[in-house]
Amino acid sequence: MKTISDYKKQACNALKGNWFAAAVSTLAWTLVGSVTAPLAIFIANPLELGFDNSLRKNLTEGDADILPNAFKITFSRNYFHIMCGTLLTIIYLILWTLLLVIPGIIMAFAYSMTNFILVDEPELPVTQAITKSRQMMKGHKFDLFCLYLSFIGWFILCIFTFGIGLFWLVPYAKTAVAAFYEDLKAEYSAQ
Repeated sequence: MKTISDYKKQACNALKGNWFAAAVSTLAWTLVGSVTAPLAIFIANPLELGFDNSLRKNLTEGDADILPNAFKITFSRNYFHIMCGTLLTIIYLILWTLLLVIPGIIMAFAYSMTNFILVDEPELPVTQAITKSRQMMKGHKFDLFCLYLSFIGWFILCIFTFGIGLFWLVPYAKTAVAAFYEDLKAEYSAQ
């Protein structure tokens, strides 16, 4: 596995020249998510999966059509599979959190790669995609926690911009997580 700074550099390189597109996509994703909150199961949650994977597509393929790709990925022929995957992940997390908060947080990290796996391997049943995420994250949950923690300073700065800075921070962090996933996937495949 690479270092946190490596993932952040990869994210910066992928977003170079595409920051505006990423910020506009984040704004659109936020607005659609806010407006469709009552329909989160059907629109907002699957759209987050599409947004995550469109940022990954920008990272891996250099495809800077972030917003159109987010909608294409979300509302593809695998939409029902994606919707069921995001819904089941949320149900599992709610159940773990009802048990105790700490196990819920730990399992959130364990299931965190499910959004990528559902797109990478659409033939996998939803439960197997969640299981695969849990297996991939064995021994790497703390690494991902540290990656998220490394953005805390930027998050604090975003507070001083009345949240406007989040339109740049969110794609930066999500792209770094996508780089983390790519590294994790390669390591998992090698085993």
